[in-house]
Amino acid sequence: GDAINVVNVQGMAGNMTGELVTGTGQVNVSVKQKLIPIIGLTVNKTGPSTVPKGQTVTFTITFTNTGNEPAYNVTINDIAPPGFTNETQSQIYVGTLMPGNSTSVTIKFNTQGASIGNTTNIVKVDANAGNGDNWTFGANKSIEILQPEYVSNMTINATKTLINYRTIEYGYPTVRQLDILNFSINITNTGNATIEKVEIKEFMPSYHTIIGNTSIVIYNLAVNETREVNFYVQVNLDAPKGYYTNVVRAYPWIGAQQGQMQEATTTYYINSTPPILEINITAIYNNSPVNETRYSNDEINLTVHYCNRGGVNSTDTTITIALPPELIYINSSYTNSTGGISEGIYNPATHSVTFDIGTLQYQTCGNLSILTKVNASELKNITTNATINSSNAIEPVSAN
Repeated sequence: GDAINVVNVQGMAGNMTGELVTGTGQVNVSVKQKLIPIIGLTVNKTGPSTVPKGQTVTFTITFTNTGNEPAYNVTINDIAPPGFTNETQSQIYVGTLMPGNSTSVTIKFNTQGASIGNTTNIVKVDANAGNGDNWTFGANKSIEILQPEYVSNMTINATKTLINYRTIEYGYPTVRQLDILNFSINITNTGNATIEKVEIKEFMPSYHTIIGNTSIVIYNLAVNETREVNFYVQVNLDAPKGYYTNVVRAYPWIGAQQGQMQEATTTYYINSTPPILEINITAIYNNSPVNETRYSNDEINLTVHYCNRGGVNSTDTTITIALPPELIYINSSYTNSTGGISEGIYNPATHSVTFDIGTLQYQTCGNLSILTKVNASELKNITTNATINSSNAIEPVSAN
């Protein structure tokens, strides 16, 4: 508005008397308010309040520039709720929106992965003022995810079978750690219309690793037609012994309509994987394998090579060498579980030598030796037996 500025002036008169002269002056000033640039976007988000799980939901976002200057670089960011999958771009660049103007965009999501219940969809709209300042506006839309609407004539049957197993124990197929399991799934269209696609999903129990995909899709399954698919799963080495149930779920679809999900299971027993033990024994004379007749008092070094070729450690591993009467035991040596050199335990009553190997790591080998002397009164063939065993082996392994 208008304002008056007043100033008082004092000074000396021009005469020589020194008289003080005073006066007053004023200036009229007109003051106008400065217009502050403002972006005012009103954002409105509309859409259905409910949607059956698995169907596509469409949201419409409308926004108006109610400010007094253009909104630049208008960008929409739609934040999908958990389990929603974008069927359109979730970020849309609009550009410039002049004051008083409005525009609308649509965003689509598929709700197949959404959880049943209430959720909220959030949209953010960002814009820049002419001076570069950023403004952010937003709106929310609540929506309830309902149970899927199933088509009554779209029905399937699903069965699941473990094809490969070792034996039947405890009433169930039995497998071992590290086994690769082949599950056969048969899907039959029991409805009265061709099913456009069936999504088949594998759900593994703990201590299993999928080999390949966890889901398979088959298309155009005719009425009464059956198709087979296979999932391959490996049992982990650390899988505890016990019963396990493997689950498969099949979801039929015709267009955007979903039929009733079918579930099939198979139960099996996991037993421990034993070590795979190997052993061989060689008679050495004068640094060479014995391939000719030897005589009394000749020293024969029996060299034993042993391995665990399996995928698990061999525990409480022992090796026993049964000597023939014609060989006199002198001494023996092997590398013990602590890395030191030890001698085997000789038993005169059984004329055998036992070596306490302890834990034999998987995919490792070792050697031991026994020094003997020939004590024969006649020419004959003699045999030495070497046996390796452990607490988790299926049975001992021997070599002569």
